[in-house]
Amino acid sequence: MPERVRDPVCGMELEEDQAAATYEYKGKTYYFCALSCREEFERDPEKYLGKETEEHRRRRGRFWRGLIGRCH
Repeated sequence: MPERVRDPVCGMELEEDQAAATYEYKGKTYYFCALSCREEFERDPEKYLGKETEEHRRRRGRFWRGLIGRCH
């Protein structure tokens, strides 16, 4: 049974085997719902990792709204 994972950019939950893209960073594999989410993550992985600040939530929300219709 595939494991459920969360796209670190947009927050979408998906199954590992349904990911549109993956990216390995510091020995860990991250899963993405779309290539655009992986590309955003590649630009600045640390922005999407660790403890999420209120500013990161706002940025992710703006990014997510810009992807509606393109992300999936």
